[in-house]
Amino acid sequence: MINMTISNEIITIAGAILALIIGISITFGHRYSDRYLKLSEKSAIDELNEIRIAIRSKSIIPVINKLWIFLFITDQKMKKERILKNEDMLDTDSLFYDVARRDYFNKLINDIESKFIESMNVKVIWERLRTQCKGFKRLLYEFASFLGLIGYPLLILSLPSSTYIAESVLNLLWFLYLTAGIFFLVMIASAWYNLDAIFQQYDDMKNTYLLDEVKIRK
Repeated sequence: MINMTISNEIITIAGAILALIIGISITFGHRYSDRYLKLSEKSAIDELNEIRIAIRSKSIIPVINKLWIFLFITDQKMKKERILKNEDMLDTDSLFYDVARRDYFNKLINDIESKFIESMNVKVIWERLRTQCKGFKRLLYEFASFLGLIGYPLLILSLPSSTYIAESVLNLLWFLYLTAGIFFLVMIASAWYNLDAIFQQYDDMKNTYLLDEVKIRK
């Protein structure tokens, strides 16, 4: 544990290492700040909308077409079988109780629901990206501030010439400082892992729908 007898050279090296870590934290904080701002730009919003349109055109519209064909054919059959009068319109609610038709009808409804949920999930993931980037940026800045505002005063108090504080108290302060630093690092690692997973989710959606759509258009 660091104590009051460490040399000026070690203090200098520790200060340089601290400055390096602070610099890296601020640099990455700026990087994720830029990512947050880019996700708020019109181009990023346009990309999100293009992905949602691609999901609708490739997944939702085909199911809606199947549902429309099913309802049209069912309407014609029921009129042919005189279950419906020619002037009557098909009551879709009744299909939920029609033993012969309800399974396929329910399947089509479930397919539409799942595809709409997928379309909404893209926006949810995008919103989470913005929130997580902003939070991660703030966490890195807080870590850099913590290291500098507490670390350098502790280094000064640890100089051989310093007589401002008892060695036992100084050792306790260093212990608390290092413990808090480790806690910060765990939080940063966890936040980065979650953020990377969300970016991967968004990229998977983009690669599945948007890039394929671009290839088809070409």
